[in-house]
Amino acid sequence: MKFKKQLLIIAGFALTLFVALTSCSNDGLADYTVSGTVTDSQTSKPIKNIRVIRKSTEYMLFPDTTYTDAIGQYSFEFVNYYDKKASFLLKVEDIDLSENLGTFTTKEVIFSFSSSDWEQNSSLKNYKGEAYKTVNIILSK
Repeated sequence: MKFKKQLLIIAGFALTLFVALTSCSNDGLADYTVSGTVTDSQTSKPIKNIRVIRKSTEYMLFPDTTYTDAIGQYSFEFVNYYDKKASFLLKVEDIDLSENLGTFTTKEVIFSFSSSDWEQNSSLKNYKGEAYKTVNIILSK
């Protein structure tokens, strides 16, 4: 009987601690989309086959890679990511060299989502909603 009582006390304490920790957290989750166009600084024309790598600057997030299409556009979507301090790094690099009419220098761009980027907010406690950001990048040769 004494063992059951102690077990109930420990379980109650653990449940109270869990509720306190999860309800006090300001970190929610959100869905993000970042897209843009990569262009040549000299001609202002879009550049195809440029590798764009997305990394997080705040939390551990596995990097994701995409390539610009025929009109220089790229896009990333990532869901259920922390909404607090949503800051990211894009590493943009020319991997096919002269095939896209030039050898462009690698560039890194850091950006954050701001309140104006939110298109849908959620009434759910731990889900902030959806944010969209356009990050256009100009590369030099």
